Amino acid sequence: MKPNKAKKCNHCDACQWVYDRYMYWMWRRKLHYCVLHEKIAERNDGCEDWRPRKRTEAVTVERCDKAIQDIEFLKVHAKEL
Repeated sequence: MKPNKAKKCNHCDACQWVYDRYMYWMWRRKLHYCVLHEKIAERNDGCEDWRPRKRTEAVTVERCDKAIQDIEFLKVHAKEL
């Protein structure tokens, strides 16, 4: 059975990028490592265990409030310097 175009390893939550390293250089390869199957997979591979990536919000109300508190703390303590 051919997997759906959108359900490929490069869009799966269980797949992670494979990186190469030489001395202090690192680069990302066009391969993925599947955590569920514990094997190397190509970008366009797919399986029945595919699941969408979890999206996390970069900006939340809690993080904004914390940033405002930190800025106010810095304003008070910067005057002491």
